[in-house]
Amino acid sequence: ASVSSGWWRDNPQARAVLTSTIENLRQASGQLGEVLGPGRVALVEYEGWADNPDVLCSALDGLGFPVERKRVAEVLGTRLVHGKPSG
Repeated sequence: ASVSSGWWRDNPQARAVLTSTIENLRQASGQLGEVLGPGRVALVEYEGWADNPDVLCSALDGLGFPVERKRVAEVLGTRLVHGKPSG
């Protein structure tokens, strides 16, 4: 989904850049988890939480943050219009 977004649409290297970035984030979150300990790091991918607030709520809850599922769903349901349109 990210590769076809307006931000990446015109970048021929989008898939490679995003793949590399995701791998770097996975490695960094793993290392951070080793330093901070279990339950202190959450990595959620856009495709997982964009249409499912429960994914983000679960991650936040797992980190010990208070979660208002209704509010999270409301915020995630608000699409930003300041970026490049896709399509």
